[in-house]
Amino acid sequence: MSNKMAKKIWYSKCLENDWEIFNKQKKMFLNSPDVQKRYGNNFKDDLVFNYLANLPQMRPYLSYEEKVIETNRIALLKLDYDKKVKHVFFKDKELRDYLQDMPLADLQGIKQYIKDNGDFKSLPTLSNENKIQSDIFGLCLHIPYEKSGYSCYFQVADKLALTCEYKDEPLCFAMTDERYELLNNSNSKTKEDENDLKAFRLAINTIAYMNCFPSCVIDGVLKELKEVAYSDFNFCLEKSDKIIEIEKFKNSESGKSVTPHFRNYYFKLLKSDKFTHKKGQIIFVNATMVKGNSKTVLTDESIELKKEIINPDTEVIQNCKNEDEKIISELKTETKRLVEKYEYVAHPVKIEEMDKNNITRKIFSRNRQVTFNALARAKYHCEYNPNHEIFIRKHSDKGYTEAHHLILMEYQETFLPYSLDVEANIVSLCSNCHNQIHYGKEAEIIIKKLYNQRKKELESSELHIDLEDLLKMY
Repeated sequence: MSNKMAKKIWYSKCLENDWEIFNKQKKMFLNSPDVQKRYGNNFKDDLVFNYLANLPQMRPYLSYEEKVIETNRIALLKLDYDKKVKHVFFKDKELRDYLQDMPLADLQGIKQYIKDNGDFKSLPTLSNENKIQSDIFGLCLHIPYEKSGYSCYFQVADKLALTCEYKDEPLCFAMTDERYELLNNSNSKTKEDENDLKAFRLAINTIAYMNCFPSCVIDGVLKELKEVAYSDFNFCLEKSDKIIEIEKFKNSESGKSVTPHFRNYYFKLLKSDKFTHKKGQIIFVNATMVKGNSKTVLTDESIELKKEIINPDTEVIQNCKNEDEKIISELKTETKRLVEKYEYVAHPVKIEEMDKNNITRKIFSRNRQVTFNALARAKYHCEYNPNHEIFIRKHSDKGYTEAHHLILMEYQETFLPYSLDVEANIVSLCSNCHNQIHYGKEAEIIIKKLYNQRKKELESSELHIDLEDLLKMY
């Protein structure tokens, strides 16, 4: 038996200093004859919170920013007291490092998400007894093998404001989204400024990460921390499969273990109405691939490339119809290129430069052998229903089926530079189903089944489309 014992995991603490201040003040009140005489058995902890919240106003030596910080620290403490603060435990310290370095390219979008998902409260102002309306959000980030975590208090009204306490000193700052932009673009940042910017990015990106990769958010705390009851909202945060993929890719490129550079990635809120079912969802974007109409969307399950569908004009539609008729005509008499069987592994195929001239002329040519490969792969049966009756070809012993591009070829421009004329996108259909998919009332039923069969292969071929957009093409 090994003498080596597994290193026991421990996590940084949050709000520890603030709870000490609260408990000390509460003890003073409970020992005060005046307080006991006035409140007696009616004494409540709210009295301590109200006192501490108003205390900064009674300290004229504090700057305005210092008063904001002190007031917001107590507001966060009250949220924690009410068990409404999310306590997040990072399983990997590296994930913290990635998120604090990841740029906030869509800060306004993430700000809107926080506003839509925060707890709505009335908060006291510093200057008077009136109330202001502000959306608030409390978050405590616990890092493995570090003494102090990050205590984050968000307010969203016209601006997004974050008050954050971190490190052992502790260090506190209050920063709005406007100030972040100014400071981040400054050429004269101090080391303290850099640390504050990192903490700001970490807080914002953690919220985005939890929404983007929900399968990496595990309810509760690690079994080693079961005795710790921080709040009703305890979560463990794991690396997503996509983060791990990026790590592996960077390591394979360099031939050694390296820390991947995540400054080409950022989180973005989908706000366009064209995302009917995904509007309001946060996505993970590779900035190096965001060009033209295409945007790279990375999720914890797969990479989904959301395209803005470019509707074809009448000339493109007619050219594609002519091409389809040519292929169907050839299929009726072809014998030489009808292969016995075809094993296929989905992979992306880029359109060659010579084909781009055809695209300019609105002609999307087909590779005939790819078509025959797709039919052979299906063993010359109908892929919607292999039991559908088909006839044997006149000049061959192969069953007669017709090839159909699931994502219609007339939409090729949407998916450039990747070709739609690949085996992953071509299905084998009996004549009846092929006509049904173009002209029949039950076309949607056929399309849905074929889409579910081919979705992963389409994605492997860099042909990313959701069912809703596919149905709109027909």
